[in-house]
Amino acid sequence: MMVDSIMEETAGSTDQFNAIQSILGVGCWTPYIDEGTYLQTSGSLFIDMGKEIRGYTEEGLIDFKALTPSFTTEENEQVADLELKLDTVFSSNIDAFITGSRSMDEWDAFVADLQNAGSADLEELFNTAYKR
Repeated sequence: MMVDSIMEETAGSTDQFNAIQSILGVGCWTPYIDEGTYLQTSGSLFIDMGKEIRGYTEEGLIDFKALTPSFTTEENEQVADLELKLDTVFSSNIDAFITGSRSMDEWDAFVADLQNAGSADLEELFNTAYKR
C-alpha cells in the first residue's frame, strides 16, 4: 500500500500512478517494484481488463508486451547495446541496495554509474523514436 502522504500529494494528477512513480523515482528500470499501487489509483474497469489480459496471456492465447517505439536498424543496435550495459550495472548492484549490503549513501554513485553507462542516451533514443 502506498503511504497516505504520497497518495494525497498526487491525488489531483492526470495520471496518478505515473505521478507516484515520478516521486519515487521508479519505472522502467525497476523490476522489483510492487505495482500494487495500480489497485489504489486505477478504476475497477482498468483492473478488470488487466486481469482479463493476464488470463489470455496465461492461457497462451496472446503474448502481451508493452508497446515500444519503432527504431531504425541503427537505433535498434544502439538500444540493444545500451540496454545490455545498463542491465549489467543495474543487475549487479540493485540487490545489494535492497538487502542493505550496500549503503544508500552509495546511491548517487550507482546513479552516476548508470549515467556513465548511457542512460541519457537510451532515453534520447526512445524519446526520438516516440516523436516520429
